[in-house]
Amino acid sequence: MEDAISKPDAADLLQELTKVNERLAQLSDRLEKLESNGTLETLAELAGVIKAAKDSMTASVTAKSLKTGVSAISLLDEMVQWEGDRLMSVILRASYETREEMRKLDHASDRINLWKLRRLVKNPDMQKSLWFMVLMTKKLSRYLEE
Repeated sequence: MEDAISKPDAADLLQELTKVNERLAQLSDRLEKLESNGTLETLAELAGVIKAAKDSMTASVTAKSLKTGVSAISLLDEMVQWEGDRLMSVILRASYETREEMRKLDHASDRINLWKLRRLVKNPDMQKSLWFMVLMTKKLSRYLEE
């Protein structure tokens, strides 16, 4: 009676099983690393959160989420058109520089009084800044009323 599997087929099968065994060993090592550093548990927890979010989604929640997402994309598009990234960069840089200047101030001797304020208002940079604040406040209040 002849064997059901010929010797060349058995050798090929044995070679394939060796490759599969090596891949399984690599996969097992990766899983052990993921488990030891907490990633696997974090992924399991995240999957639970995603499932709970999916289960809680009603039609109105889904519609509201989509509307919010579309609004966010529209806002980002407007920011790009208005060079919002440059504006944010300028705001952050000005905030940082202001914070540094505030740290350097001697708060006891650098108190603002009427005379210092009068002198500051004569400064051309301060006049531009005040106009900016006045105009921005005016525009902001108009948009908030809409």
